[in-house]
Amino acid sequence: MNQADARTRLLEATEQVLLEDGLAALSVRRVTGLAGMNVNAVNYTFGSKDALLRALMLRIMEPALAERSRRLDEVIRTPGHTVEDLVVAFLSPHVSADAQQIALFMEIGVK
Repeated sequence: MNQADARTRLLEATEQVLLEDGLAALSVRRVTGLAGMNVNAVNYTFGSKDALLRALMLRIMEPALAERSRRLDEVIRTPGHTVEDLVVAFLSPHVSADAQQIALFMEIGVK
């Protein structure tokens, strides 16, 4: 298995644990078991459990951050834009995120 596949499987298993049972139930052993991998896979792939959680947070946030950037660029290019236009462009990608993304963000954000 290549590094990208291992990374994806571990991130997906981590998401599953967080969504089903929350951060308190998250363990390297549980994640690697769900991913069908060796317990050392988290350290080998990410360096630590905390780094795995940071990678998951980035994976969750990247689409909304990219959309925020796109919307802000669009507003800035529009003559006569208002502060309200900027605020809406800044906040709306996060407000309109799907329920699973919000649940994961909240679960990880607690840590």
